[in-house]
Amino acid sequence: MLRAGLKALGNVRDDVVKRQTNVIEGLLGIQPKSDAVPGRGFPSLDSFGIRKFEDVFDQRVATALQRLGMPTPQEVQALRDEVRELREQLDRIGGADRSVRTAAKTPASPSRRRR
Repeated sequence: MLRAGLKALGNVRDDVVKRQTNVIEGLLGIQPKSDAVPGRGFPSLDSFGIRKFEDVFDQRVATALQRLGMPTPQEVQALRDEVRELREQLDRIGGADRSVRTAAKTPASPSRRRR
């Protein structure tokens, strides 16, 4: 009796593994193995609502990130634009400042050098 129960559990486990493998392979776009039973693969995952699942997942992740205080893509883009503008301003200011510093650091003429 115990052996029959263990064998049944083993069969169920093997079946679950095969089904999970088929689902994962279908999600990844991998062709099912040739030893698979025809018609048991997942040629069209859209019939299972995978696109809807992805949309729900994306919304849940976005909501969780918002709760954690993460900036939205629009906020990140606004910060990138602001940093770019600040760098341009620094380059303009730094360009004028560099020319003044360069003139001050030029060596004295040969006639003024110590002998």
